[in-house]
Amino acid sequence: MRNREDAFDITKMILSIFVIGVHAGLYPDIMNPLYRIAVPMFFMMSSYFFFKSLGQDKTANKARLKKFVVRNLRLYGFWFVALLPLTLIIRDYFAQGFVPGLLTLLHNFLFYSTFRASWYLIALCTAMVILYFLSGVTGNKGLLWISAPIYVLYCLFSNYYGLFGECDLWNSFCNGYRTVFVTLCNNFPAGFLWITLGKMFAEGKISIPAKVTRWMLPLSVMLLYAEQITVLHYGLADKTDYYFALVPCCIALFSLLRGADVHCSTAPLLRKTSTVVYVLHSSAISVLNLIGGRFLHIPEGWMAVYLTASSLMVCIAATFIILRLEKQKGFRWLRYAY
Repeated sequence: MRNREDAFDITKMILSIFVIGVHAGLYPDIMNPLYRIAVPMFFMMSSYFFFKSLGQDKTANKARLKKFVVRNLRLYGFWFVALLPLTLIIRDYFAQGFVPGLLTLLHNFLFYSTFRASWYLIALCTAMVILYFLSGVTGNKGLLWISAPIYVLYCLFSNYYGLFGECDLWNSFCNGYRTVFVTLCNNFPAGFLWITLGKMFAEGKISIPAKVTRWMLPLSVMLLYAEQITVLHYGLADKTDYYFALVPCCIALFSLLRGADVHCSTAPLLRKTSTVVYVLHSSAISVLNLIGGRFLHIPEGWMAVYLTASSLMVCIAATFIILRLEKQKGFRWLRYAY
């Protein structure tokens, strides 16, 4: 099992760099389809390891669910506090007064983001709790019947928004959805399908032979790029978060990783670093963008490269500082940073 976890840890580090690429705007026309693999895989990995840890004891399973949620909320809380000054500047919550700002902050915490890129952590906890209890009623087939149509909706929200762009009913529905979730894309229903698939992998309900994944993965990547070319050609995309071809692509990649016999002595370090990269990078990009434009005068054509490289270095440096300090007396609480 340790070897297989190493493969996942290495992949998590690579995918965290992909997320930086999204927010830094690094070669989006070329890399965006690959970038969009990251979040679905994060959902699937978290789901896989959680459901793999469950047994037959329902009381013990609920305790594990509570531990899972508490751990992620601690991670969220650590970075919420650490990044609060910068978040208040970026979000400007209290421009209309203290009470409206507090209500907006609470609403964003529940349904969107507070510090930048934080939406995933709350979405993971919320979706996991909902699907855990639903699975006891509906089973995996029921979860798929619920989550698959929701994923189709999210594809319509993003890459296929233009299909109904002239429809008043569609626009009214989207505006109403934004009233609750702030954005169409980054909220907990987006994780339903991926968490369901991770659960099915954990329970052995999805098992793909290695010889199939060898052609399934490259073929699905080609379909992913073909889908991007199509939606861009017809001007359908509003956002570029969700593709239909992500489903076979992520299933094939996950299956490949699950069966990989890989050993990496630095896997635990990569796992911790990838977590810090995810929660810190977007806020770091905000500061580095200001520095690069106002003080370093980075040419526009090089700004994305600068932001990607510099934010990655900041996150790696932060990880090493945290890991070094947490060993000192009085700094053990820093373990909540990852």
